[in-house]
Amino acid sequence: HSKRPKNLDLQKGEYKMIGMDEVLVSLTRGDCPPLNGLKEGDIPVVTTTEENNGIDGFYTVEKGTEIFEDMITIPANGSKYRAFYHPYKFAAVPDILVCKLKPEFASLEAKLYICSVINQSSWRFSYFRKCNEQKLGKDVQIALPVKNGVIDTAFIKKSLSQVPAFQSLKTILGE
Repeated sequence: HSKRPKNLDLQKGEYKMIGMDEVLVSLTRGDCPPLNGLKEGDIPVVTTTEENNGIDGFYTVEKGTEIFEDMITIPANGSKYRAFYHPYKFAAVPDILVCKLKPEFASLEAKLYICSVINQSSWRFSYFRKCNEQKLGKDVQIALPVKNGVIDTAFIKKSLSQVPAFQSLKTILGE
């Protein structure tokens, strides 16, 4: 018998289709060189893998490689397009789009919610219809709850905070 969130009706309320360019501060690509030339180390490197939150392994990255933190990644290449949130420091290969969200989406709940809705639209992309900065920013629309015409970040926070697995995740992350 599983616990279900109480007093939360996701069907109620108003949703609006929002372009990704409306939720992002910046969108860049990783610049980590090919992994076969790197030594094992302690920096997680995000690639197009669908496993382990997109992390292919832990490496010693070259000096000058950009290190990101507290960002969402989306593959720009590969067979599946899965958004992952990374609260830790990481590097990414050039096939990865690294997304920094606007300050109003600073909560852990908002970041995970946005990953979830991005993943619901991942069907738009395939190996033959690759995602890139322009398509992600302009073409991808995600459904976000609105209240009085403004994105309802309080509802997003409430909806995730009532999911039992979310409390476990917060404990793991030390929040």
